[in-house]
Amino acid sequence: MLRASGSQTPEILLGEHTVAGLPSAAANNHRIAWVTDRLGGAGFMFSDGSTWRMPNRRTEVYIGTTNGGGDFVVAYGAEYPTVPSVQPQTHPPADAITRVRVSASSTAGFTVRTERNETVSVLGIDVLSLGTAAVASVPVRVLVTEST
Repeated sequence: MLRASGSQTPEILLGEHTVAGLPSAAANNHRIAWVTDRLGGAGFMFSDGSTWRMPNRRTEVYIGTTNGGGDFVVAYGAEYPTVPSVQPQTHPPADAITRVRVSASSTAGFTVRTERNETVSVLGIDVLSLGTAAVASVPVRVLVTEST
């Protein structure tokens, strides 16, 4: 697997693959592979976490770390014609109470935020409250796909 430096480059599975020989899409979420026998000829396919797809639309993967406010902010190099689909995840997966969500999305970029519920102590027992707190320094991976 090749991981380029910078937040805009996805992980690429090295080597040539066949459609039947692709590894699990679930285990390779947001990764790209070169496939020699895909419909329409050899080319890249990407995993959306459940299946390997041909990128018939503009698709990008951004990898980075949330800032001190719990945000990962990206401005696209070129705007999308419509607001794209933005699918964030923590990478590697964070603890069970840290989650990532899209807090802003436009044709020009997106912001995702990592947060977790705050806890309060009731009779000496920590209980999750309704309030949330941003979580800094969380590695995230975001799949962006052009909408139809």
